[in-house]
Amino acid sequence: MIENLSLFLAIKLKKINPEETASVEVMKFGLAVLLNGSFILIISLLIGLGTGQFVGTLHVLAALALLRSVSGGYHLPTSEWCILISTAIITIIPHLPINSQWCILLTSSSLVLVLLFAPSKIENQTRIPRKYFPLLKVIATLMVASNFLFMSSAIAAAFFVQSVLLIRKWEFQRPDAEAAQ
Repeated sequence: MIENLSLFLAIKLKKINPEETASVEVMKFGLAVLLNGSFILIISLLIGLGTGQFVGTLHVLAALALLRSVSGGYHLPTSEWCILISTAIITIIPHLPINSQWCILLTSSSLVLVLLFAPSKIENQTRIPRKYFPLLKVIATLMVASNFLFMSSAIAAAFFVQSVLLIRKWEFQRPDAEAAQ
C-alpha cells in the first residue's frame, strides 16, 4: 500500500516537473519514509487522544524517534508492518504500570544495550559519515542516561524497546575465509 502510493505520487510529481525533480525511485523512497512516519504519528496520536494518554503517547513518540535517529536499529520488512508494530508499541507503552524500580531496571538495561550495540544497522539509513558513529553512541548513551533524572516510566519503556531493536546477530567469520577475500 505505502509502496504503491509512494510510486504513484512520485510518478505524478515527475510528470509535473520532469527537469527539476529527482528520479522516480529517489522520490518514491523519500515519499515512503515520509508517509510511513506520518501514518505512525497520526494514528498513534489519535489512539492516544482516544485512550486519554495523549501526553504519554507524545513522550513515547519523541523518545523512540530521538533515540532511533542516533542509534539505528532493526527494520521490519514492509512499511505496513512498520506502521502496525510501531503504532502498537507507541500506544501500548503509556498504559503500562511501571514502578520506579522497573523504571531504573529498564533504563539501566537500555543503557547497557546502547553501549554494546549503538549505532546498529544505520549504515544505509543515514548520510552521517562512519567516522561520527562513535559520537552517535555517546549521544544515544547520554539520551538514555538522562532518564535517570526524569524517571519517566514511559520513556524508560520506549528506550528499552528501541535498545532491544539494536541487538544484531553476532557474525563470526572464519580466519581462512577472511584471508580468501
